[in-house]
Amino acid sequence: NAQYMGITISFKMVYKLYLFIGIAFWSALGLDNGIGLTPPMGFNTWNHFACDINETVMIEAADAIVKLGLRDLGYIYINIDDCWMTSKRSAEGELVPDPIRFPRGIKFLADYVHQLGLKLGIYSSAGKMTCQRLPASLDLSLIHISEPTRRYAISYAVFCLKKK
Repeated sequence: NAQYMGITISFKMVYKLYLFIGIAFWSALGLDNGIGLTPPMGFNTWNHFACDINETVMIEAADAIVKLGLRDLGYIYINIDDCWMTSKRSAEGELVPDPIRFPRGIKFLADYVHQLGLKLGIYSSAGKMTCQRLPASLDLSLIHISEPTRRYAISYAVFCLKKK
């Protein structure tokens, strides 16, 4: 045992402190695999545009991310928030992109964004309706993704799904 500033410090206390610091240090380093080095960074339509979104807004946002050099800093997601879909599902139960807002479809937008070296993200809700009372992805969770959601993510080449 030793005295330091009136505190008795035992070898056992020092050992536990070093052990704690060592574990904390190595845990903070995590895996060196390049995954999760930053949070998903990019542009999301909701805070500025809310439901006033369309293909032009998304293309201009993607172009601006590249032109301003933000892509090279890790801002790679262009996320479409609520209101991208129509108020009715397709006969197959799939969400349908609004043909007025997105006349060339979400797949066109995904291809455009990808050719810029960016990734497209899209919004849905785990309930029956989104916050704006549009159809959502029923039974969506981290473990199970509903078949309509899986189909639009694959067919639109979407890399990020934001859910409320």
